[in-house]
Amino acid sequence: MVGKSVRENWLEIQAEMANALARSGRTQDSVRIVGVAKGQSIERIQEAVAAGLEIVGENYAQEYLKKVSLLGDTRLEWHFVGHIQSNKVRDLVGKIDLIHSVDRVNIAQLIGQRATTQNRVQRILVEINIDDAPNKSGIDFREGRVFLEALQKIDGIRICGLMALPAPGRLPEETRRGFARLRQLRDQWSSEVFGGSAGHHLCELSMGTSQDFQYAIEEGATYIRLGTRLFGERQG
Repeated sequence: MVGKSVRENWLEIQAEMANALARSGRTQDSVRIVGVAKGQSIERIQEAVAAGLEIVGENYAQEYLKKVSLLGDTRLEWHFVGHIQSNKVRDLVGKIDLIHSVDRVNIAQLIGQRATTQNRVQRILVEINIDDAPNKSGIDFREGRVFLEALQKIDGIRICGLMALPAPGRLPEETRRGFARLRQLRDQWSSEVFGGSAGHHLCELSMGTSQDFQYAIEEGATYIRLGTRLFGERQG
């Protein structure tokens, strides 16, 4: 990526996405890029938007608030992809289009309470730990069904799918198996937990980053989260 513009990165990503979609028999509109802009400049985000980016993902509430104010009227979706702290819920609910990283009941309750006071429904994804990795965020995949059953009782939120971030250092085949596991769990829980229920669904799968997004697409991702592969190395 050294010396390449954001637009050049975007075009390369589009070509690799097209190949992965063709291999898996999926359509071009079945997966969307979330440009993870942690530590990136406004100028690079603007370059990505000019190239075709429609969704910006942020890891920190304060960085999101700063950037959304600087970008003004730019028509973008904003997603929150980082670990969400309870004292930052008020800064995100009703402003962020989708929160990818809910993995605690108390956080879901705070989100729901905040959204309800605004007469809103906040869209969320549930983060799943698919690797048996200790000290890693996300609900243990064996506990996911019970967690979803608890969350669907909370007013003010709409569960829209699942998110996972494979543990670092995994072999490619292990990463692929993790993505396949998340898809299989999504399909299983869709019928077991949400079959016939109104509002909630598990249509979305947020998985795949700069290193492994082609595997994620082949295993059913609907969102891929790309940072340095799109924007280049972080500037801060």
